[in-house]
Amino acid sequence: MNVGDVVVAVGSFRLACGSGIYSHAIVVQVEPLVLVSEHGDMLWSATVSHYNVQPLCQAHPDIVAVAMKRFKSGV
Repeated sequence: MNVGDVVVAVGSFRLACGSGIYSHAIVVQVEPLVLVSEHGDMLWSATVSHYNVQPLCQAHPDIVAVAMKRFKSGV
């Protein structure tokens, strides 16, 4: 798994928040694992592990930029 990978949940784990379930997320940090939604509106860190997700492909650079902006904002 690498920064910029698109990942999906595996098993019974869901990429979810109070407003819904996300089909995928972008890896913005590998250790510890941090994921951000494609549009930057959700961030997962403490609730996700490498066992919960599987990489599919590399995200487009514009999408990675949005995800990294959210991650670096610390919000």
